[in-house]
Amino acid sequence: MDVERVIPVKLVQTSKKGRYLMLIFLSSVLFLFCLVLFKIWPIVTILVLPEFYPVEQLINIKVDLDLKNISLSTNTVPGKAMMVGDELNEIIKSGYIVLPIPSERVVVNISHLKDILVNELSKKIPGEVVVLPVEIDFNSYEWMKGPSGRTFSGQVYFRAKYYQPIQSNKWSREISGLDKEIAREILLAKSGVKEVSIIYFPSFFANLSEKLPTNVNEIRFALDIK
Repeated sequence: MDVERVIPVKLVQTSKKGRYLMLIFLSSVLFLFCLVLFKIWPIVTILVLPEFYPVEQLINIKVDLDLKNISLSTNTVPGKAMMVGDELNEIIKSGYIVLPIPSERVVVNISHLKDILVNELSKKIPGEVVVLPVEIDFNSYEWMKGPSGRTFSGQVYFRAKYYQPIQSNKWSREISGLDKEIAREILLAKSGVKEVSIIYFPSFFANLSEKLPTNVNEIRFALDIK
């Protein structure tokens, strides 16, 4: 007895159609994703290596055991006396340093000290600058106790480097729509700029056009701080 084979032709055709629709759907999603990516992602990133300028100075610092917050106007930082049983290693791990004051165990927060030093040094440099600490030496100079016994003063050697901040909004307007090399030359002529790299995203975009976007919102600046 012969048994007829029934081939589900309609089912096969429906499966192929479903895969075709799925492919269209995935392609549409990928296309929309690319549109969003191009919209929110900067097309051009300009990486600027600033010119660093070294600077060093002795700065007068005052420590007050009764002070709660730092005082930038008087170069005063809060201090506290180490208690009996306090572990030096734990004090250092928590961000404090021990001042070299004879017969005293006074500690100050290192971040407070840096804030005072950076602020004081910034006031002595013309124009707007960003100061980066390099070395702080609070051990080489004598610290004195005040008459009340609650204040101490001394000098701190501070070595740092500073750079001029990027004027991204102004510079973006100056170079938008220009040829890449012309834009690079303009930026290299800016005060405080040592090197400039212009990076396109996606990377193949640079092969399509050597000009920067005319929309300033599509130009982003980033600092290369080493």
